[in-house]
Amino acid sequence: MIYKFRMLSDEDEHFVRDFELPYNATLKEFHALICEEIEYDDFEMCSMFLCNEKWMKLREFTLIDMGVEEQDSFGEDEIKPVTMDSVLLAEIMTEPSARMLFVFDLMEDRAFFLELIDIIEPADGITYPRVRFANGDAPDQYDAAFGGQSKSIFDEAMDDFDSFDSEDEYGEDEF
Repeated sequence: MIYKFRMLSDEDEHFVRDFELPYNATLKEFHALICEEIEYDDFEMCSMFLCNEKWMKLREFTLIDMGVEEQDSFGEDEIKPVTMDSVLLAEIMTEPSARMLFVFDLMEDRAFFLELIDIIEPADGITYPRVRFANGDAPDQYDAAFGGQSKSIFDEAMDDFDSFDSEDEYGEDEF
């Protein structure tokens, strides 16, 4: 089976990516596909989180082993994080519309929203994993204030009027 995911960003409403991956791909393989597609460095600290329908984090999957032991202090409801390379998509994506967060900037808590939008049969002649659809530029990996902020057509058209200042252009006697 092939899992089809949609990835969105809250930093740019025009950014969207659709990915198709085999059900037996690891989260680390998914991470590598995402980083390659949006041209992010794939060695930066990041985590994926399994989420509920309200995007609340349920379970953490880290890029590298964080050295957390079972006896380390976790709350009653907390589960030890595991590495992305040890988890298959099929193990955690067990419901239609299952959701994950890909937190690519842990310090600023910046993330992409990933939702399982379909499960399909593999098509003949198609190589998986693959990017099925891409629109918009990804937010800058290191600076939330730089790039990735596509403007709507209205905003772009209104840019022409930003420099208009009525007091500079007309005298009071010209009204």
